[in-house]
Amino acid sequence: MNYPEHTHRKRGLQTAQVVQVIRTESVIGTGEENDPCRRVVEYFTFKGKKIGTVDVQDLYEVYTEQE
Repeated sequence: MNYPEHTHRKRGLQTAQVVQVIRTESVIGTGEENDPCRRVVEYFTFKGKKIGTVDVQDLYEVYTEQE
């Protein structure tokens, strides 16, 4: 298959590492229909820089859509 020069073919996982981070869990939301209460997991470096957020509700929705 010929790909244009400016595109890159996905080749899967290239590397993985075990690293230390700060992981926090919080409950957010007001409980209203348009802002339900849900758990959020956030990841920070030791210097306090946020490097990731996972909304557990989003994971649940993706999982249930696949069933």
